Amino acid sequence: MSLIDIQAGILRAIAKATSKHPARADEVLARMIDKGDDSITPPLAQRALEALVSSKCVTTAHVQRMKTDKEPWLAIWPTGLPLAPPQPDRPSRLPTRRAVGPHRPPPTPKNQKCRNAGLATAATQIAPRSSRW
Repeated sequence: MSLIDIQAGILRAIAKATSKHPARADEVLARMIDKGDDSITPPLAQRALEALVSSKCVTTAHVQRMKTDKEPWLAIWPTGLPLAPPQPDRPSRLPTRRAVGPHRPPPTPKNQKCRNAGLATAATQIAPRSSRW
């Protein structure tokens, strides 16, 4: 079986699981290995689950209920995102930022206009206080 077939089988097995009632990852993978043909090995099933998690098709959480669980276990449930085909292993090409126009340096005191220049002249035009107040 291919990795995509195993991923689809995992998604079918946990289709009814939710965050309130998650599926146990160990049990799902054990069922996949027991039920499937001999080509499904535990490392391959684990790799399929990790691929589902990295593609955000499955959400995981470590759960330990105090009264019922002795050790924490990995809970999984589907997110509802479709299963995407595997991407080749290559670095992602992020879009580069293009220069729209000539680069302008940040304003400095020499080339920056004073915003309060009009207020300075208006302040000198205000009449001085009279002595009556």
